[in-house]
Amino acid sequence: MIRDLCEKLDFPQEAITTFENTLHKISCDKYLAALFYQAMDDYLVGDGVSHCAMLSEITEKTGIHIYTVHMTFLLACARPLRYVYKHKNFSDELYFDTMSDLKYKLFECKKMYNIWGTFVFSWFRRFFLC
Repeated sequence: MIRDLCEKLDFPQEAITTFENTLHKISCDKYLAALFYQAMDDYLVGDGVSHCAMLSEITEKTGIHIYTVHMTFLLACARPLRYVYKHKNFSDELYFDTMSDLKYKLFECKKMYNIWGTFVFSWFRRFFLC
């Protein structure tokens, strides 16, 4: 699900594997999967308040670092966002240029904390609201 975007954005294979494994671990638990998708609803179309608590709970229950959970979440949200871009007649070029910031923040997080993820999760909110 997230591999295609990661590859398009030239994420390193190690990072792609990290995010796929994170999503798989979340998806294998019905409660966590429901929480993850409920957080997506809140982030993309809701009031944008409760998703942080939901993602923190996922981190607590899985032991996966919050920075990794945040990037995995953003990558998962990027798929429905592409449909929003298409609906608004925004170009694919604009979409991929915007999503390229995920890669820049990925490398920044790896350099600063040696973690595949993002430590500036709130930076992206307005990107996903167009």
